[in-house]
Amino acid sequence: MIVHEGFRKTLRTLEQPPHGTFLTAARQPIEPTLGLVTTMKTTAALLLACMAAPAFAAEMSHSNSDMTPMQHEYMMTMETMQKSMHEGGMEKDADVAFAKGMLAHHKAALDMARIELKYGKDAEMRKLAEDIIKAQQAEIDQMETWVKKHQK
Repeated sequence: MIVHEGFRKTLRTLEQPPHGTFLTAARQPIEPTLGLVTTMKTTAALLLACMAAPAFAAEMSHSNSDMTPMQHEYMMTMETMQKSMHEGGMEKDADVAFAKGMLAHHKAALDMARIELKYGKDAEMRKLAEDIIKAQQAEIDQMETWVKKHQK
């Protein structure tokens, strides 16, 4: 809830500028005498709020629901994977983007296989989870080594 309260406080600060404060088109307060400093502080607060938003959304989307612990673990795994895949996709080098995206995908597969072993009961699915862990860990190691050598 720390993120939640900080996020709320930041929003209140940005929504209600002090009396006599001028606003830019982007609703950033600029005081006539300290315009640059105020704008920088507001920009920093806005950046912090944006950085906290994904964690806040993840917390809110999972904390108030009727999900089981297994479902919660799956959702957190998927959110982590999506974030990491997106970061990989932002790479300008196609090979690095592919490797980073696949790393995120394979790591999520490992996490999901571990969740299956933790909660699953079906022998066939548990065996599949074990096989996935063995096969994908080797591929993860290969890609991590490659990324270290080729990332600029």
